[in-house]
Amino acid sequence: MTGQPDDARNPWAATLSMTAATGATAVLRIAGNVVSSAPGCPFWVHGTDGTLRGSVLLDSDRLEIDDGQAITPVPLRGAWFVDGFAAALGELMCAVAEDRQPENSAADAAESVRLVLAARESAERGGSPVEVGT
Repeated sequence: MTGQPDDARNPWAATLSMTAATGATAVLRIAGNVVSSAPGCPFWVHGTDGTLRGSVLLDSDRLEIDDGQAITPVPLRGAWFVDGFAAALGELMCAVAEDRQPENSAADAAESVRLVLAARESAERGGSPVEVGT
């Protein structure tokens, strides 16, 4: 990627803009190689009732809720990496025990793959919008 140093741990960057059939939108910005005194992978989720802010990885795990009046830290137990994997496996085990489809089923994963393939196709088309296939 232009502007990324040859020795970058993550030598690329991306911006994905998504619009659902309901009109809901999401923008995902992957910054590529980043230099920061506060390492981690920060995120923001903006909604009509407020904003979730946090970070994961590199001992930066944190989460807070900003409702426009106050910022409230959310206490976290464990760490996204590796505890997030335990939660995913726990969901699979509960689904088997309850004889139901897990929230993180293969069909759900396939949706993520379709989204990634559409993003790649959009990039190959110079950023033109692409419908996510079924």
